Amino acid sequence: MDLREAFSTLGLDISGALVKMSLMDYMGKKKASEMMLYEAKRKAKLLMAKYHPDRGGDSEKFKEVNSSIMFIEKATELFLKKCDEKQKERDAARSSKVFIQVD
Repeated sequence: MDLREAFSTLGLDISGALVKMSLMDYMGKKKASEMMLYEAKRKAKLLMAKYHPDRGGDSEKFKEVNSSIMFIEKATELFLKKCDEKQKERDAARSSKVFIQVD
C-alpha cells in the first residue's frame, strides 16, 4: 500500500493532500503533516462507523479503512521523526560555529 491508495480508500483526494504539503513552506512541515493526519483520521472515523460489522456493515471494507489509516499514521510518524532529526542536525551545526570578534 502507498499513500495514494490509503488516501483514496478514505475517499480523500491525494492532490488536496499535496496542496497542503505545499503549504509547508509557509506553515512548517510539522503543522501541515498534522493537518493532513487530522483530516484523514476524521474521515476514517466516519467510514469505520459506517462499515462496522456490528452495525451491519461490510467487514472487508472496515478492515481496508482501518489498514489505510494505520498506514497514514505510520507514514506521518516517520516523516515527522525525519524532520525532527534534520532539525537537530541543523541546530547542532549552528551551535558548533565559532564566531571571532575582531575589534
